[in-house]
Amino acid sequence: MLRFFIIGLCLCLVIGAPTKAFSAQKGPKAQYLDAYRAYKRLSRSPRLRKDRRSWIRVISAFRKVYLTWPDNQKYAPKSLYMMAKLYRELYGYSGKRQ
Repeated sequence: MLRFFIIGLCLCLVIGAPTKAFSAQKGPKAQYLDAYRAYKRLSRSPRLRKDRRSWIRVISAFRKVYLTWPDNQKYAPKSLYMMAKLYRELYGYSGKRQ
């Protein structure tokens, strides 16, 4: 009885885990566009621009694109550029280096 339970548990882990992981991951274009939309929301909202955490969240979204897809010729460089641009804009609003 215990043997069937262990076999069933292993099958659930082997079959269920990869399909969930593959379906949850977006491609580089979708991830980049999500980050870019977050950037546009940030740049249009005076309330969000005052909140340092909002800036860091958007920077992290672009960083995630770069770290997930570092070899992508289109979205990896764009993500690095947007990270630098956001850090520069954040400095302009806050005047803090960190």
